Amino acid sequence: MRSEKRFPRLIPGDEHGPSRLLEFLALHTGMGAGIGISFAALAVLTDFAGIGTLMKETSDPVIPMVLLFASFALTFASLKVGIAVMSLPLDPPDREEGQDSADDGTPREPPEPPSFHVAEKKPEPAKEPEEPNRLLGRRE
Repeated sequence: MRSEKRFPRLIPGDEHGPSRLLEFLALHTGMGAGIGISFAALAVLTDFAGIGTLMKETSDPVIPMVLLFASFALTFASLKVGIAVMSLPLDPPDREEGQDSADDGTPREPPEPPSFHVAEKKPEPAKEPEEPNRLLGRRE
């Protein structure tokens, strides 16, 4: 028996990708948090904008370090999840031939096309002729 295609999928053609939305979100959250922690570590190690010096000179560096790393992790995790969700396909994966039926075995009917009502255009009332501008001697 052939396995059913899973949605959402990370890599096209990957049969073993995450099958549930929570796995999908957890994977991308973890990836984003890892990227954020890496950037925070890079900022501290390279002393970007004096962050490393501030961490060394403080009496208790644990609290500012935790806040810095947590804020970077949260920001990058949110960014990664947002990008992943926005890049999901709008349509479900294609079904194979012969599987185009509802779950109860009856074939699916194509959806009806939307009906558009065209409003009748009302005739515009006739415009009255304008009086000439007496100062200029012409109509405006």
